Amino acid sequence: MNNLSARQLLQDCLNKGQLPSLNLEHSQEQRYYFQQILELSFLHPLFADPCISEILLLGPQQACFAKAGKLHPFALQLAQEDYFLLIEALAVAQKEQFHYRHPFVSFQTQYQGEIFRVSLSHQCLSPRHLPTATFRRVKRTTHLLESFFPLEFEAPKKFCQKLLLSKKNILISGATASGKTSLLRSLLREVPSSEHVLVLEDCYEILPEHPLQTNLISSDEDKKSLADYCRYALRMRPDRIILGEIRGAEVAPFMMALNTGHGGTLASIHANHAQDALKRVATLFCIYGQTPNISYERVLELVCNNIQYVFQMKNCKIIEIAKVLGQENGHIYSERVFKSEFEHKSLESSQ
Repeated sequence: MNNLSARQLLQDCLNKGQLPSLNLEHSQEQRYYFQQILELSFLHPLFADPCISEILLLGPQQACFAKAGKLHPFALQLAQEDYFLLIEALAVAQKEQFHYRHPFVSFQTQYQGEIFRVSLSHQCLSPRHLPTATFRRVKRTTHLLESFFPLEFEAPKKFCQKLLLSKKNILISGATASGKTSLLRSLLREVPSSEHVLVLEDCYEILPEHPLQTNLISSDEDKKSLADYCRYALRMRPDRIILGEIRGAEVAPFMMALNTGHGGTLASIHANHAQDALKRVATLFCIYGQTPNISYERVLELVCNNIQYVFQMKNCKIIEIAKVLGQENGHIYSERVFKSEFEHKSLESSQ
């Protein structure tokens, strides 16, 4: 059985919304083909390398992986038909719809014993008419809190512990793969064991780090969005609410929960600077909050009154801690209490 007939068998199965069963009835060539396309055997060495954080498939001949914060290109040797079948098989295996009306698919799965978050984009979105797949490793190990700071400083770690014990609301800001989720997990380990922690996220990345931890994972099903969970959260008697990432309609019920006086909250957001992070929260609130009569300045005031500190991340390090003082006429006032370039103030006197 050659690759052409193996390819046809796979295509026939995918057309029915199923995968071929791998059994001894298949020829050696068929099994090899299925191992390549269905089991991604050509990526197994990369899946097994714990230092590789992400793998990106960009086309039948193009791919790269992220290691130590840098992208490293590598060549694929797939026929275009096989590449398309590979991407389609990833969606079919998870029983996900994947076509021009549903051009994005995201799910969690395992390869080589490691957990990955897989994100697919449909070819209808690309001018090259090529689908893409991104495999992001979900880290199981939790870093010590001190590993996010330069080795010369002990004060920042103690300061973070004080913020947690005093139940300050902290927003963690940074780019993709900057270490926001890793820091969330590390901070979670410092929360007193007697507190009930409610974790809300769209994929299971904040693994249990606390004895009284409840995780809710959102989905596209009715009443199971992050916004729904944020509205329902206070009924579950949490001592702390942890929101994996602020990026949509969840921002309004989340901020309103903070406005009730709920302290000790942790959340993350994509932003390049501490003040940009606060502005982004306010902007998202204006877009999704369904409150057209509230001005941006009033929303920004709400944000600055309820988020006390912003941690800015880069390359899995905290490069800045900003204490939020307030806002006036759209201008945010903050105090930098730590900067990684050895410019920091006395943390003990900043609370």
